[in-house]
Amino acid sequence: MDKDMRTRNGTRTALSSLLVLAGGLSLAAQGCGGSGPGESVLPGVEALVFVQRAYELGDGSHDIGGGTMQVIDYLRYTPGGGVMVLSPPTPDGTLTSLTDDFTGVDIAGLDLSFDAEEVVFSMRHADDDHYHLYVARIDGTTVPRQLTFGDWDDLRPIYAPGDRVAFITNQPYTAMGMRRDEYERGEVAQMAVISLGGGEPTLCAQNLSHSADPFLLSNGQIGFSRWEHLGSRNDVKVFRMNPDCTGMEALAGEFNRDFNSLVQVTEIEPGVFVGIG
Repeated sequence: MDKDMRTRNGTRTALSSLLVLAGGLSLAAQGCGGSGPGESVLPGVEALVFVQRAYELGDGSHDIGGGTMQVIDYLRYTPGGGVMVLSPPTPDGTLTSLTDDFTGVDIAGLDLSFDAEEVVFSMRHADDDHYHLYVARIDGTTVPRQLTFGDWDDLRPIYAPGDRVAFITNQPYTAMGMRRDEYERGEVAQMAVISLGGGEPTLCAQNLSHSADPFLLSNGQIGFSRWEHLGSRNDVKVFRMNPDCTGMEALAGEFNRDFNSLVQVTEIEPGVFVGIG
């Protein structure tokens, strides 16, 4: 299945016009086929793949400040989530967890493969203090395969051309360590790519502050949001780059706007984007 045929809540991404929206939950749909007429709100779709995240803590309180009210969802580990498949997408469909082999699960990003046969996702669980990338088949026939490792966090993966996955990571850019964020003095999240076959990731250009929310453009490039600190300006612009980290350039967010950040952007048709301001 071609990437442009995949169904999501919000579809795809590029940038001649912008629409400012409230945030929402992303679902990935696996086609084609499915249940009979009238049985599904998504005719012709065999299954829905979605992320379940826990916001209620063990004592009954809610983890609000740790991510649920932030448009850029920084690290927020609250166990009790998973990657779920509903097949068919009907009230009486079968609900399957792709992460049942792990305990204390939290998920920080998911994407559907171009052929709609597998997903890549970021997971932290009880036996690992960090978020790392995993790949699993939609049909649940394989245990999720871990793709990244190390004493850092890998988040928000997306499939990219050339059998690659793009994601954000706080892995140190050099052996000397990680430049610290100017506010919290925390580790800075940067763009990276890795082959689906595994190996060492390629770390893209380092920035003074966080990169976030990668998405795929219709021309095969990778878009993302990035904090910028230029003189007195402190805002989040939209950038794009090639899948090998080259050709990085600003795409939108510099002039004539009454908000300081563009996040959770996606392309709804070539050259037209929707996101949050």
